[in-house]
Amino acid sequence: MSTFEELSDIFSDHNNYLTSRELLMREGTSKFANLEGCAKEHQKRTHKRLQLQKEMGAMQGTIPYLGTFLTDLTMLDTARSDLVEEFEVIAQIKLLQSACNSYCLSADDAFLRWFKNQPQHSEEERYKQHHQSFTLYVHSVFRKC
Repeated sequence: MSTFEELSDIFSDHNNYLTSRELLMREGTSKFANLEGCAKEHQKRTHKRLQLQKEMGAMQGTIPYLGTFLTDLTMLDTARSDLVEEFEVIAQIKLLQSACNSYCLSADDAFLRWFKNQPQHSEEERYKQHHQSFTLYVHSVFRKC
């Protein structure tokens, strides 16, 4: 019940972004987290995570924060696109990957069957589809003007 209450507080409509950002800062998975002594802290967290995995079995990752990470990436790309260095985006992706390191996912057989039955298109077919979509988009934009 305490887990439900904690999650309810985190994902409430009131100050949701601020609350999740503060939690990410505490966990050290935010781009803006204090990264001093990062190696030592990472080593401690890794050791603690491995110890918890042994004690508790499979652990859960931080998927609810995927939106926060993607928002950060989008803001980096759009607001400062001329200043964003490649390493900033890579750092964000690495933070997300390390946060998701403890996932234990199983395959969905129905989805896999559906996915494998999807038609395969050649590069030329994909190019034609893209070109047609782009042409339709451009025409729709100019009609509005």
